[in-house]
Amino acid sequence: MQQVKPEGRVVLSSQMAMEDNGRDSDDIFTQSSRSLEIIQMEIQNVISKYGFTSFRYSSMPTDLGSRDSSGMLNFDVKQRADGREGFGTMSDKVLRTYYHTLAEGDDTLQRLISAYEPIIYPTPGTGSTPAIELFRRYGISSQVLIPLRWQTGSDWLCVFSLQSDLLPDELAAHYQSVRKVLNVRILGWHLELMAFRQEKFNPYIVRKVLSPRARHILKLASEGLSSRAIAEMTDISDNGVNYHYREAKRVLGARNRTHLVSLAKDHKII
Repeated sequence: MQQVKPEGRVVLSSQMAMEDNGRDSDDIFTQSSRSLEIIQMEIQNVISKYGFTSFRYSSMPTDLGSRDSSGMLNFDVKQRADGREGFGTMSDKVLRTYYHTLAEGDDTLQRLISAYEPIIYPTPGTGSTPAIELFRRYGISSQVLIPLRWQTGSDWLCVFSLQSDLLPDELAAHYQSVRKVLNVRILGWHLELMAFRQEKFNPYIVRKVLSPRARHILKLASEGLSSRAIAEMTDISDNGVNYHYREAKRVLGARNRTHLVSLAKDHKII
């Protein structure tokens, strides 16, 4: 199965709408004012035409995919059951059940971390597992899981999953038949969401692992300001600024301030 990548001209969905109305725009980063509700409705309408029943779009730092990662101290995988780092039409109930009871024993997440090509889940020919049975109880016989890395950086992973009532081998064949045209739309939605709604899908921000004040300090540090200058601008003491640095280094596992700012950028915190 080929890597998901731009094939031909990739555009934002909002740009497609402009072109449908006879207007031209070559800039894929044309500002979008569309709400998530409108984007979700559009995605569902399009994927339904291609034979899929529902979808889920979410993101995560790749270091959370490792069970040995110190990042797991900051994010319990079960927290993802509330769905705050994503959106879609996939059943909230199946999402909650999966993350509460099955995700820690399922290797799908770790497979996605290292994948650059779509994954058919379950793999055709695979026997039954508790996770597979859970999805089947909710009418999901198979899924195609599409890792998306454009606009995210190497330390970040976004996943677009499409649910189907086809058997896994049937889905594999069907996806190949629609892959080229469908992936263009998926990449367009991904680029739009990352360009204009990125904070919605960033668990560091959504779960306030780092406070807004800490993120503001890191943003100022990335602009080259000293601790003294930051203290004066934010009306807190030098010790207060250093406290936020220490806390941020602990959360991100940074070696020093330069490394901290670099990691904060990689994790899209600033």
